[in-house]
Amino acid sequence: MNNITLSKNYIPAQQIIYENIYKKFDELLKNRNQLKDQVDTLYKDAYEKYSK
Repeated sequence: MNNITLSKNYIPAQQIIYENIYKKFDELLKNRNQLKDQVDTLYKDAYEKYSK
């Protein structure tokens, strides 16, 4: 993900909000494989449990 570059037209509150959203998406992208593995394991267990 590219670094965030904000226009100087944003008010400080908007800048804080956009920076925090960017950080959350960046964190999500960095942990994508770990989250996918957790979800796969969770649904695999549920599928095996209820498919009998």
